[in-house]
Amino acid sequence: MVVVGMEAHVCVLQTCLDLMKSGFQVHLVADAVASRADENRDIAIDLLKQAGAVISSTEIVIFQWALRANTDDFRKIFAHCQIVNVLTMQKAARLISGSSRLRRNECREVI
Repeated sequence: MVVVGMEAHVCVLQTCLDLMKSGFQVHLVADAVASRADENRDIAIDLLKQAGAVISSTEIVIFQWALRANTDDFRKIFAHCQIVNVLTMQKAARLISGSSRLRRNECREVI
């Protein structure tokens, strides 16, 4: 399961731990998660790594899916993922700015 999202130290962390507890192999895309404080994001990534998550990056995931970068398909996938990543992060930022606390389900909707 590939996971991205906002509030890495709360929503992403809890979601990933739940997924791993349910038997999923979690691939956390480190450059596609965020927290209001960088230190919280970094701690969450470290905790998930210790818990057994595979820490990856957007480009690594895309390369793994596409197998080759020198194709039109790769360029289309890469462009699409960049747009989706930005839109997802913008949606999450709007949710966070509108509320100091997000319920767990709201976090998962963003992811």
